[in-house]
Amino acid sequence: MWQCPSCKHDYDTLKHSPRILPACGHSFCEACLLSTLQNDSVLRCPTDGRISRLGPQGVGGLVRNMSLLEVTNEAHKDQQAVGAPQLRLSLWIDADRLELGEKIGAGDFGEVRLGLLQEGGRSVEVAVKCLFKSSLPTACEIQTESRSEKDTDEAFTKEMEMLFYVSKHCAFVCQLIGICRKDGRLCIIMKKYKCSLRALMEKQGGRLELKPLLRYCTHICRAMAELHKMGVLMRDLKPENFLVDDYDFAVIADFGLSKFLHPRGIGNNTKCMEIAGTPVYMAPEAWGPDSLHKETDAWSFACSVIDMFVGKPPWSHLPDTYSIRTHVVDLEKKPEIPVGLPIEVASALEKCFRYSWRERPSFVELLGIFQHAVEGSGPSSLTAKEGLMLQTKLTMPTPDRILIGSCVRIKRTVNSLVNGWPLGDHAPLMHDCVGILKAFTEDGNALVNFSFQMEPLVLHPAEIEVAPSFREGDFVKIKPSIVKPRYGGWDSVTRQELGTVKVVDQDTGKLLVQFEDKSNNQFADPGEMEIVERPFRKGDWVRMKHSAVKFRTDLKGVSTSSLGIVQAVESDGGKVKKLKVDFCFYQSGVLVADPDEMERIDPPPFCVNDRVRVKATVVEPRFEWGGEGHGSIGPVAEIRGDGLLKVQFYDRSDLWVADPADMEVVCGARAFRPGDWTSVKRSVIEPKYKWGIANKSSIGIVRRVREDGELEVNFCFQANPWLADPGDMVLFDPPPFRVGDLVKVRKTVMEPRYKWGGVTHDSVGPIVRIRDNGSLEVQFPNRAKPWLADPGDMVVVPRTFRKGDWVRVKMSAWKSVEADMAENFKDRQASLGIVQGVENGRVNVSFCCTELPVALEPPFLELVEPEPFRINDQVQVKPEVKVPRYKWHGESHESMGPIIDITESGLLKIQFPHGSGIWLADPADMHVALPARPFHVGDWVAVKRTVMEPRFRWGSVKHSSIGIVQVVREKGVLEVAMCSQMKLWFADPADMALYDPPPFAIGDQVRVKASVKEPRFGWGGETHMSVGPIVNTRQNGCLEVQFYNREDAWLADPADMEVVLRHRPFRRGDWVGIKRTVKKPKYDWENVAKTSIGIVSGVRGDGGVEVEFCFLKRPWFSDAADLALYDPPPFKIGTKVRVRSSVKEPRFHWGGLSHMDIGTVAGVRRNGLLEVQFGSRRELWAGDPADMVAVVEKAQPEESTLKAYRWARTMSANLGSLSDMIRIRNNRLSRFSRNMTTAVVFFLLYWLRGKVLLFLLYVFSLYLIFFR
Repeated sequence: MWQCPSCKHDYDTLKHSPRILPACGHSFCEACLLSTLQNDSVLRCPTDGRISRLGPQGVGGLVRNMSLLEVTNEAHKDQQAVGAPQLRLSLWIDADRLELGEKIGAGDFGEVRLGLLQEGGRSVEVAVKCLFKSSLPTACEIQTESRSEKDTDEAFTKEMEMLFYVSKHCAFVCQLIGICRKDGRLCIIMKKYKCSLRALMEKQGGRLELKPLLRYCTHICRAMAELHKMGVLMRDLKPENFLVDDYDFAVIADFGLSKFLHPRGIGNNTKCMEIAGTPVYMAPEAWGPDSLHKETDAWSFACSVIDMFVGKPPWSHLPDTYSIRTHVVDLEKKPEIPVGLPIEVASALEKCFRYSWRERPSFVELLGIFQHAVEGSGPSSLTAKEGLMLQTKLTMPTPDRILIGSCVRIKRTVNSLVNGWPLGDHAPLMHDCVGILKAFTEDGNALVNFSFQMEPLVLHPAEIEVAPSFREGDFVKIKPSIVKPRYGGWDSVTRQELGTVKVVDQDTGKLLVQFEDKSNNQFADPGEMEIVERPFRKGDWVRMKHSAVKFRTDLKGVSTSSLGIVQAVESDGGKVKKLKVDFCFYQSGVLVADPDEMERIDPPPFCVNDRVRVKATVVEPRFEWGGEGHGSIGPVAEIRGDGLLKVQFYDRSDLWVADPADMEVVCGARAFRPGDWTSVKRSVIEPKYKWGIANKSSIGIVRRVREDGELEVNFCFQANPWLADPGDMVLFDPPPFRVGDLVKVRKTVMEPRYKWGGVTHDSVGPIVRIRDNGSLEVQFPNRAKPWLADPGDMVVVPRTFRKGDWVRVKMSAWKSVEADMAENFKDRQASLGIVQGVENGRVNVSFCCTELPVALEPPFLELVEPEPFRINDQVQVKPEVKVPRYKWHGESHESMGPIIDITESGLLKIQFPHGSGIWLADPADMHVALPARPFHVGDWVAVKRTVMEPRFRWGSVKHSSIGIVQVVREKGVLEVAMCSQMKLWFADPADMALYDPPPFAIGDQVRVKASVKEPRFGWGGETHMSVGPIVNTRQNGCLEVQFYNREDAWLADPADMEVVLRHRPFRRGDWVGIKRTVKKPKYDWENVAKTSIGIVSGVRGDGGVEVEFCFLKRPWFSDAADLALYDPPPFKIGTKVRVRSSVKEPRFHWGGLSHMDIGTVAGVRRNGLLEVQFGSRRELWAGDPADMVAVVEKAQPEESTLKAYRWARTMSANLGSLSDMIRIRNNRLSRFSRNMTTAVVFFLLYWLRGKVLLFLLYVFSLYLIFFR
């Protein structure tokens, strides 16, 4: 299992999904990245501290590292469960959703256009590759003259299917969205990227600088390594096919020439192989019909590197294609390596141009070389000794290549180990051993556990390589080279027998293997076993491959979606020759097929007691509805030998049969539990423990599950529990009856078990109680007391739509209602509405995207139960939503807040803790992260922003106030502590919004909101730019924030603060200080004080942290709970600093300086010592960081502001002179005349310049005229 290197949590598909950082390429889980997020657009790598810029989607928009995710057990199971059919279903896109725009490029196979794709009510900008019709026959014979358009589409789907899968599961690969046929042309819809590297080269003078070139090459190498791992050969690497995304990643595009490798190469398709790529980038073997290899791409890659570095590709001086072929193939000439590249890169390119493809490096090796070059300083000359050291370093695995927990082995090329062979004369046997990499030591050595060793072996990283890993369920056999297995008990096992891996020891890698017809499981050394593909067996679920369907004429309705079961296997000498497969609808006996025509479905798609229903995409099941619908859910009671499913619905007296291709599993089979509703299978003739007075229609509740697995079932007509074998019973989940359901007596019941009692077949009433024995108490309108009923006699009546119900339009009904619906319904399946009423048999439904309710027929609607959203549900924007219907307004996919109101049209009003207003959301854009729950003591709460006046009045509380619940009274009234209240504030729960998770936590880095002019407790010397960690949260919610330059904690109202970075674990290199709230550290003070500032030098597994201070000779050991993290760091190179005014004598003395002197940090030692350059000193001055404070330089005014100021000052002087002239020339005029003249002059100046200042002067002059 692979884990996040930061939090050590296993990767999964949810919040611990691996994401790749743009700046450095390291992978971490989403949860860790969210905890290190500095702001909406900046993220610091937890490993090397490099800054990555985020796009509008934040962390959720980073590229997901699917290669890491794929190796986890959970991803492996998901991949098996999802399978290829779902890819096929989602590949084709309705052409009406795509609108083509202007042409932006063209290639050999088609032209590229801009496009708008309608997704979820919004238009998404995409790139569309429209294929030329003339290119399709050349493109691997997708189309011929005799094929119809339908055949072409089917063949094209086959070609694109795995490419679509690869684009979703490989990093740094162009993301394919789907395919469609638009205006008669086949189109490939792709994500739109900023530009190609060729376009970027043209913008930068025709070539790339060395540093970005090397970084882009690491992205390309990583992508090619993953593509080759999945068997994909690119064959046309060139700068035009390298795109740049929003995070400045290089991704590989244009899969028009990509073909999948087969075990014997792909040389059999000579028509497609005549010329494979662009001539100036092609390898020698690409010019002929010979098989191509992964290393063929290495030649093209090296040519592309030269093109991007120099500005022109190799052979660009040659006149035509024939000349290029002559140079490369006949004369065996190689491109020249340009001067200026790093030594290791130039050496790698030289290897890429080896004439024999076997001598070229793999992209995994190239990745390590380019990663080292990125970290280096550029061109250099190396000595022989340095070259040897460099070669050793290049072969050392990095966290991106070999992770802790991986299976590893000693390389075959290693004849002697740095630390010596552990087995002496048996050293050669070590090459066949496989172990588990457990850790790396401080000096870089690897600790590897082998199954036969008690202690880990210390190996140099250059001596090991990744070995195939085993998973539970893999089929294995002994390697032919193994004479005698390491562990005994293998005498009865032949070399041809296949076993199944049952257990994999995560510490040593030892395997526990189970063989058929063997009573005991066998231990095995992983180095002695090899993974094999299990051959077909009788009873396997299978489907036809796409490649086989188009060539068979005897299928009679069998398609790629049809599911069948193998009835017999014909083999010769252990090799399967023919399969006999039966399909539930196949009328001609069994279908005989070659093994290459079928693919096995493993695990089986259906099991007995799986709860199933008809797929939403199926309009009419193969064996008709029979009174059931898409909402009918029932357990599989029996699976026939041909795959036919027999489903048991509680309200049917017979079994409902279904084609497995029409069905989907809602809930997988599970063991019975007490409280489950159950019934005897309709197919059971006689139960194991006899019928008694029970029958096939009896429905009961499991009372107990015995230790031997037998069930005790309560029936309403039996005093004692009825004993049952689980194999005779079916499980109803969800339960067939719930309190509140409307029920009536079945039409087939002549006499209810508890008599009629005035009730008829037409009587309908709600269930008011369900007893332990399963009997129902039903309240009918004509009865004063509830009526007792046997559940076997009753059936649930589908209730009519009521006002307030959440509904959606059925997928099968969209064509019928499309004319009545607004154009805003782009995401049809996700659109949710609320019923406003029923008039004249039609249901009036309000959607948030329509102005007025829409009248729809009841059959067109389906009820959404339980209700998808409730007040105080904590919600987030769905990850697949790129832009919400009502825009982001400062929020992101990571923002989580409670729903405070739901309008009649379903519009959600959400209150985010760090926002200032109400955020509107379409319910189709949102998902519930945490369901609503009651308030508890300790919860963070705030008044809903929709509340005009709280029930218990405002007092000094405001909408922005945030508090903590202290008491929850019996009637639900809350007593909340807030900073603004001296006493507890009473609150009605209906007036309050719950923040879960809390908006603030100890360790969060916070600052004052920009909108706050004056914090509640004053500035105290801090500013809006001050960032510090929360070291304590008081009972009333007040935050105690620690700033490095303060000796005490700074008190803050949570309403005034915002989180800059979430709390994260300490890492090596972090700046830390002792919390001001700590009276005595866990491991004593020694010489450390509360104001001391140091740097973390190590983090232990028990939570202890080693901190280096400039005044201590050895690291100081501390408990993590006693430390406060300063992030961003308080000092770095280039920071302006001075000695604090409160410091009387610096630790390392004044040295002629004073408090007024300001210097620049020129260096920071690993113990935190600052090397400061003062203008008055030649040498550097050493300073304790605890004695220093950063000097915040005042922001310089903008140039436009300076110009306005200079103009105003000039005009002021001119106005003064003008006023003097007016006073002298008009000294005989009256006071009124002088003021009037001044007013006119000011008005003229205002009219000419249009300045607000002059206008105010003009108004002032009018005041002088009329009031003075």
